[in-house]
Amino acid sequence: MNNLYHRSEYSDIIKELKGKLRLLREELNETDSNYPHIQKIIDKHWND
Repeated sequence: MNNLYHRSEYSDIIKELKGKLRLLREELNETDSNYPHIQKIIDKHWND
């Protein structure tokens, strides 16, 4: 497996997919309010 996540040429795609995921989670009312430890990880690593 070759992880290309941190390659700059994929930054626009990653940003787009994160936006779609955020919208989908909102539509499904899927939050991590009951799981603050998960939200803490998302906040730490979710850079837009």
